[in-house]
Amino acid sequence: MDDIKLVVGVYLEALSEYPADVVRHVLTTHAKMSKWWPSWQELAERLDLHTERRHRLSEILEAKP
Repeated sequence: MDDIKLVVGVYLEALSEYPADVVRHVLTTHAKMSKWWPSWQELAERLDLHTERRHRLSEILEAKP
């Protein structure tokens, strides 16, 4: 049980670096992609993808006069 708490704590700490809505989207849709508990690499790839899209959109919107 302590191992699970440790893993969840590490995931939570890492997830806190991403926007909440991106985390919610990735975590709720991942079950449709895999029946297994996701590795951090799998989650990070998807989190980075969605966060990068957001950054690019924000840059585009800010560049418009």
